[in-house]
Amino acid sequence: KKLKIFKINQYNLSDYNRVFKEFSKSKHIGKIVLKHDYIKDKEFIEPDCFLDSNKYYLVTGGMGGMGEKLIEFLSNNGAKNFIVTTRKNDFGNQINFIKKFKNLNIVFITDDLLDKKILEDKLKDYTIDGVFHLAGCIRDKFAKNMCQEDLDSVIRVKKEGIINLSKIFSKKGILEILFINKSLIFIFSFRVTFTKFLLVFRKILIFELPV
Repeated sequence: KKLKIFKINQYNLSDYNRVFKEFSKSKHIGKIVLKHDYIKDKEFIEPDCFLDSNKYYLVTGGMGGMGEKLIEFLSNNGAKNFIVTTRKNDFGNQINFIKKFKNLNIVFITDDLLDKKILEDKLKDYTIDGVFHLAGCIRDKFAKNMCQEDLDSVIRVKKEGIINLSKIFSKKGILEILFINKSLIFIFSFRVTFTKFLLVFRKILIFELPV
C-alpha cells in the first residue's frame, strides 16, 4: 500500500494569530503553511542584482537539495563565489557539484560547525558577505521511538552552529538574521536589506511549521 500524502493547509501570514490558535488545539492533520501576503509587487521595484560577485557566500550543509536550489538562486542574483561546508570528504559528489555549477567558484570545507576555533581558522582568508546555515542532523523516527538523545542531536547542530557562526561573523559586521524556519537560518551583512531580500526571494519564501 502506498502512503497517502499529508494534506497541506495554506494560510496568509497576516492571519497568523488565528492559525496559531487552531494549531495549538492539535486537531489538524498534515502541514500548516503560512505564505506572506504583505508585500505588493506594484509597490516596489525589484533590483536586477543585489549580491556582490567579488565576495564569498557561505552555505553550511550546502550539498543537499536545498543547498543546490539556494546556490542556483544566489548565482542568478549576482553571487559567483561560494564556500560550502560538509562533514565528510565526498570527492565524487563534490566533482558532480562543481560540474553542475561550472561557471561558479566553489570552495569545499570539511568541518564540524560545533568547533568554532577550527571553523574560524578555515574561513579567515575569505571575504564573506553572507551566511546561510542549512547544516543539520536528521533522525527521522516515529515519535514513540524517539529519545532525548535524538532530539538533542538534531537541535545541537542548529543551535550551537548558529551561535558559533554569529560569534565569528559579528566581528566582520555580518549579524543580521533575516529568515528562520525549521531548517534554515540566513544571516546577511547590513548592506543587503531585509526588504530587498524578500522582494527577490518571495516566490519561494514559505514558512513551514512542524506537524
